[in-house]
Amino acid sequence: SIATDSSGAKILTPSNVITVQVTPFDGRDFGVVNLGTVGITVLASTPVVSSVSIKPEIPFKNSVISLAYLFTDVDNLPDQSQIDWYRDGQQILSLNNATQVTPATGGLAPRQQWYATVIPVAGGTTGVAVQSNTIVIQF
Repeated sequence: SIATDSSGAKILTPSNVITVQVTPFDGRDFGVVNLGTVGITVLASTPVVSSVSIKPEIPFKNSVISLAYLFTDVDNLPDQSQIDWYRDGQQILSLNNATQVTPATGGLAPRQQWYATVIPVAGGTTGVAVQSNTIVIQF
């Protein structure tokens, strides 16, 4: 079940702080309320990406290649994932966070090998990177 406050609002949501106050009880008598409190900060769940793929699988030097993936975050936080593109094993920094590579932006040429990685990020929490398929640019 999901914890709620007296109004029915969810309290186990990212960045909420839960404060606990303790009253000791020995089975017979209640003791003095502990004046100190312990704050617990609820952290965001780890986001996940899956089905990371580049299309078309057989591109030509004049093709536009596109990256697609599925993003899941149980806290329903927005997707802030990081996308990195690699050409022949070298990261292409100018394409960071791009979902498409065109002949103009990527300098597509025959025999180049391309892949991308997606690092899921949501609410400041980072998940595990997932690599796409590798494609080879055709003539």
